Amino acid sequence: MVTHAGPVLDSTGARARGPAVAARARPAPAPEQVARGVLVTTVVLVDLVLLAGSLAYLALDGDGARLDPVLGSSAWNADLDASFLELWGYVQLVGAVVCLAAVWWVRRTGVHLAWALVVATVATDDFLMVHERAGAWLVRADLLRDTLGLRAVDVGELLAWALLAVVPGVLLVVAHVRAPRPARRDSWRLAGALGVLIAFGVVLDMVHILVEASVPAGVATALTVLESAGEIAAMSLLLLLAAGMALRAPGDRAA
Repeated sequence: MVTHAGPVLDSTGARARGPAVAARARPAPAPEQVARGVLVTTVVLVDLVLLAGSLAYLALDGDGARLDPVLGSSAWNADLDASFLELWGYVQLVGAVVCLAAVWWVRRTGVHLAWALVVATVATDDFLMVHERAGAWLVRADLLRDTLGLRAVDVGELLAWALLAVVPGVLLVVAHVRAPRPARRDSWRLAGALGVLIAFGVVLDMVHILVEASVPAGVATALTVLESAGEIAAMSLLLLLAAGMALRAPGDRAA
């Protein structure tokens, strides 16, 4: 006689799951993981759409209005103030400031508050055109001359930008040195993102000014697109890093 074993029961008397079923049962993602995924996807998609619109506008040399009044708007030109891409950058910087301030409020780590001040300074300067206005004032006061191929107004803007960075920069260095190791790790990551922003928004911008008159129009356009793409990528990175810090559980010291 052949006997058939009954179903295997667990300690509670319920039917035990087989290995295949158990392998398929995966824990649901944590809410903060879902939030990070949604934020990253949204930021990247908006970046790509706005960069594509700017590239299309520049490729059409501003003639897009004859094809479409929306896509032909000069607001797509990332090389102009108050362009769609620039306004999106402001939103990201403000978002980063809010997230960093929230991290400081929860953790009471001064370095995060210092970084909030630094990013707020960058956003305010960019939105109110502080260094541009200061550079123009220095030129009107006849205090500057053309230097190393840069116009006097460009030299003035660099000086104004450097002066604006002194106070928040000193506070940041002090806070970084005094911060605990996990907070310093956050600080280094934010420093990397800010370094990318400076590389594209300041260094490449000055290079663009130096060579613009001596290179073909296509090269100048490519430099404009590269500068805009680098700037918005750095701002996106600042926002995503700050948001990741804010979403991290207070006791989480994960790298």
